[in-house]
Amino acid sequence: MTFDLLFYTYAGLLAYYMLIGLFFWNKLNRAYRLMVFNVGFALLTEVIAWQVIVQQWLPSNFEIFIPYIGGSFILYVFFFSFHKKDRLLRVLSWFTIAFMPVFTVVNYFLLQDPGRFSSNVIVLGSVFLIGACLRTLYLIMKNADEESIYQKSSFWMSTLILFYYTLIMLYFSFFNYRIKNLVQQEVNEIIEIFFRYLNVLFYLALNLIFIKELLFSQPAEQKQEV
Repeated sequence: MTFDLLFYTYAGLLAYYMLIGLFFWNKLNRAYRLMVFNVGFALLTEVIAWQVIVQQWLPSNFEIFIPYIGGSFILYVFFFSFHKKDRLLRVLSWFTIAFMPVFTVVNYFLLQDPGRFSSNVIVLGSVFLIGACLRTLYLIMKNADEESIYQKSSFWMSTLILFYYTLIMLYFSFFNYRIKNLVQQEVNEIIEIFFRYLNVLFYLALNLIFIKELLFSQPAEQKQEV
């Protein structure tokens, strides 16, 4: 696939998730409604960033991603806080909403100048999110009943996000160094293509889990959150 086709596939998966979420809004609990909002936020950011490059409005689209980078981790952590009524997850979600915007601004002006991508924010946000995933998986296994954990959407959602954002954290830990110092441009392009395929696979899997949740869940007003 070319970069364009990968982007269209990725954006299409985001749009599909958002549209089916809006269509079945009444069947969703607070956690999944928040995820629909998060995916819509991602889609809007990606389309604007793509247009900035295609239309050459700016030399870089790094700044376009800054609001989403800071905000998406807050939304993700609150997803787990809503999905699992756990005091530690609640504390983590409120700490994230207080800390991430401040750190995003400090990082932009003091740690990583505007010419560099805000990889520090992604790495730190990934740490928070990985912690939320691990806590959720622990609670699922601790409170496992006669129903297999493999039948729970929360298990697959947590595992998927844990795997994806662990790779994201590793990818962005050396992002600015790689962009500045990598001599072989071919190697850099291979890494970028892998990352785009990873995005496509992540949102494809997220759509499948979401469809499973819609097919086997009760309406939100009848459904008690776990």
